[in-house]
Amino acid sequence: GALLDALAASGHPAQVLVTPGFATQLARQWQAANPPSGTLTLHDLPTLSQREFDRLLWACDLNFVRGEDSAVRALWAGQPHLWHIYPQDDGVHAGKLEAFMDHWMAGWPDDLAQDVRGIWLSWNGLKSHAPQDFEPLVRLLDDPRWAASSRTSRHRLAEIPDLVTQLCDFVSDRR
Repeated sequence: GALLDALAASGHPAQVLVTPGFATQLARQWQAANPPSGTLTLHDLPTLSQREFDRLLWACDLNFVRGEDSAVRALWAGQPHLWHIYPQDDGVHAGKLEAFMDHWMAGWPDDLAQDVRGIWLSWNGLKSHAPQDFEPLVRLLDDPRWAASSRTSRHRLAEIPDLVTQLCDFVSDRR
């Protein structure tokens, strides 16, 4: 709800594509409680194949994904995204998310990395004493550095040899 409130109040035209399931239910509850904004339109999506989902990630200006598999697919799309990590009972997900952000955002402009990090922490309920504040997200919608930095990080990851190549190299070095 806080995200949709911020998007509706931003004045930016936004087409929100809502995946089937719990997200659709929450979006519809929000829509029923709020008058049309004129700038925010919700679209229910059908269930998509993995290939269709990948195309969707590549086509959208901003992606919200949940879980590791979808996060990896969002990384390869090279578009700005927010990852909602699956929470774990012992809280280890917080450290995992921090470590990921450190790696993914390495080399980004400091102010951009700080803003995106804050949004990710808020989205995951990990930002202490702060409600979900999407003002930085709305501001970043106009900042081309987020998309450019996401593509740079994707290219950096693409330069890392795949696991099979690394294992073959490791074994051949042992001989």
